[in-house]
Amino acid sequence: MNKHFKFWEENFSLNEKSVEDGYDAVVGYLPFDAHIPQKLNDLLKRLASEGSPLPFFATAETHNTPRAASRAYGVKFSKFIWTFNCFLPEILFIHSGYELGESVPVNTGLGFTPEEQSKYPAEKLPLFSEAELCWSNKEQWTEYLRKIVDIRNQYLEIIENTSPNSIIPLQTSSDECVAFLRISADKTLVVLFAGSMKQEKAINLEISMNSEFAKFFSFISGKSFETEDGILKIPLEPFQAVCGELVQMNVSTPLMPANQL
Repeated sequence: MNKHFKFWEENFSLNEKSVEDGYDAVVGYLPFDAHIPQKLNDLLKRLASEGSPLPFFATAETHNTPRAASRAYGVKFSKFIWTFNCFLPEILFIHSGYELGESVPVNTGLGFTPEEQSKYPAEKLPLFSEAELCWSNKEQWTEYLRKIVDIRNQYLEIIENTSPNSIIPLQTSSDECVAFLRISADKTLVVLFAGSMKQEKAINLEISMNSEFAKFFSFISGKSFETEDGILKIPLEPFQAVCGELVQMNVSTPLMPANQL
């Protein structure tokens, strides 16, 4: 049997029934929740407490849902949720056109309002009629996509760890933020992801540390941030993704955020 072959089910829930029926993976519900901060935090808490009965698609869109780039903040949101997805121990999935900033849906099967459905009759939907992707879109972000994948590939041992204790959701200074750690049992590397969501102005992501001597190195910007009075502060723009390494500085005790969810 080919170990790389997966028999997946177009099921939008995560339950044991899919396992009993012989499936190796499911679509899952992330395409419907990816733009809602509380839903993302709920998913992180579920993965941290019980894991998932089987792998699901780490994607913000499918051919039946609204395009990620059609959500608030457009391509900025697409980049944000791509970074989030790349640090989950799930199946990365790209719906064609996602990386081009395509906003026209392929089909209006799921998650559309009646008004949105009337905006896209069958003759405007690629599932039923001839269409082309937005190849000339100036908001293509393939280089950023590749950069995050390269980062992911460097830390696959940590990221692909499916044990619940490898994911630690964090409580932040804003309800519109999503933050979590990926931790390896045998390494000191701690990978942090965080992003501000609906805020229209920059905020400081604040994480309480059990060490006054910690530093965060951003993989994306190359900047570093140090704790001040036991608080790690990272400035964030709306829908900005941040991922990097969190290290302790001259401290013998294990480094760990104090404000876990």
